Amino acid sequence: MGGAVGKAPCLQFTRPPTVAESVVVKAINGQVKGFRMTEGGAAFFRGIPFAASTAGANRWKPPQPRDPWEGELDCTMYGEAVVQNSDTGLAKIFGVGTPEGGDIGKMGEDVLNLNVTTPSTTGSAPVMVWIHGGANKMGSAKGDAGGCSPCSTSRFADAGVVVVAIPYRMGLHGFWHMPKEGVTNLAIRDLIAGLQWIQDNIAVFGGDKNNVTIFGESSGGVNTCMLISSPLTQKLYHKAIVQSGGPTAYSAEDYDRYVLPSYVAAATPVLAAKGHKYKEVNLKAMEALTAEEVHLIGTKVADELKNITGKMTNPPNFNAYIGDDVLPKSPIESISAGVAKGKVLIFGHNSCEPSMFKAMLGSLTGSFLYYAGMLDGMVRDSNNYTLEDEKTMPAGCTRAAVKKLIAGHQKLSASEGGKASESFMGSGEDDGTMMAGQQLWMAPPPTTGAWLAAQALHGPAYQYTLRLTPEEAPKGNYHGLDLFLLFPPTDDDEKKYMAQLAFGRPACGEVVDKISADMIKCWTDFGKTGTVSFANIEWPPFPKRMNLQGSPAVGESQFSKESAEYKLWAEVMAETGIDPRQNR
Repeated sequence: MGGAVGKAPCLQFTRPPTVAESVVVKAINGQVKGFRMTEGGAAFFRGIPFAASTAGANRWKPPQPRDPWEGELDCTMYGEAVVQNSDTGLAKIFGVGTPEGGDIGKMGEDVLNLNVTTPSTTGSAPVMVWIHGGANKMGSAKGDAGGCSPCSTSRFADAGVVVVAIPYRMGLHGFWHMPKEGVTNLAIRDLIAGLQWIQDNIAVFGGDKNNVTIFGESSGGVNTCMLISSPLTQKLYHKAIVQSGGPTAYSAEDYDRYVLPSYVAAATPVLAAKGHKYKEVNLKAMEALTAEEVHLIGTKVADELKNITGKMTNPPNFNAYIGDDVLPKSPIESISAGVAKGKVLIFGHNSCEPSMFKAMLGSLTGSFLYYAGMLDGMVRDSNNYTLEDEKTMPAGCTRAAVKKLIAGHQKLSASEGGKASESFMGSGEDDGTMMAGQQLWMAPPPTTGAWLAAQALHGPAYQYTLRLTPEEAPKGNYHGLDLFLLFPPTDDDEKKYMAQLAFGRPACGEVVDKISADMIKCWTDFGKTGTVSFANIEWPPFPKRMNLQGSPAVGESQFSKESAEYKLWAEVMAETGIDPRQNR
């Protein structure tokens, strides 16, 4: 499916910008200098601080106010990224050359800096706010090895919207919750602080604070769900798009029982090596660590929750916490109570998300425990599944459920003429395994269906599936494909590199280019007016679904109670004794 190519280009978003002219605006804390690449073109501002550094005394605090500065602050280069592993494994997975300058860039703790790309610093254009993905442990607001960020080019600005990319603390730095000591949901609080900055400052960048759309992918989509579900955000945004993420978060019970012990076990030897002799791993102990040491502990936690306890959530290991002022209730409880009343929502995914992880992990079939852990986590986190419920479940029911789901999805695929069959770089995974994995990874249809149906009662909700044909996307509709379509490069050499990376050929092709243009128009039109259509085709609300492809079509959502997928899951849950509690 397209072998390794020669030396990859220096990615456009990593290069020093070509500056045609400087642009200076007066924000609340001081003057900010950005640039235009062409005279009169879109203006770019990079690395604008929206809160104080998270170093030192601020490390385990909510985002703190940034002190004003004197003179012009140079915001022509990206700011620091969160400390993380900085290799370019994505390029290796896709079988292409490693891009020059494709790493994450400078890392540190002064990470609460955002990027703005605007069509003009005058006027009042709609605002779209990007929340990056990366399993809540990697990535940044500038993009990644693929350069996937709406702020890296002028495409969204050329469509008439101001786009802002907000970073957040990740790994243990953003998701180690110590509720007894007042430390919870630091990552989500960072995002909320960024949204508040937009309310206070975006007018001088030519944006309309009264027309804000938040959108995110993967863990960024999960975090978007958290923002939608929080009572603290409802005056800070107006519309939302969730891409390849779901409403998963830790209950206090689950966090204490499954998660915190793993964090403590990983932190203890690191603290001991520094000579610390704390009776417990608490806030005081964690304050003694450097950012690099906090990151190191996070790498020790990686996969531990899955392999040792059999529990897995999406994303694994690092999730929001239910039970504070950010998330006083679970996402489904909050949405059912109307916390996001009047908000317009688009929710979707790619049709074969797990094929990416098959390439990363070697096999999706390998262990039923892997699947059972995912199922357990999804049911538990998304639906208020409690420890008391667990006592009533038959032994081994999750394992039995996975087997039945794989067989059931295999039958569904056969009844559709094998339409579910997709591949990723020659993957030979059978339809049943791949499609069961798709639902396990996304969240079961009864789970997501309940969340979508609840929001549909309080505000319009729309669902999509990105489902390109094998001819359009030879590598399949894997996790992250939507990013290449929404944020394509403008540089010719980079276009060739991205086409090889994403589609295994030297050019995306006319049909894919049109799908990309249609998606950008769909997203930006939604950001402007809340209009929901694709390629000039009417997009009915949930429980219908729009299939995004060269020949787009409307069908029944797999999250609808009338869909075959939903009925399969409901039947298996009943047979195996697992209650997804979809009516709760």
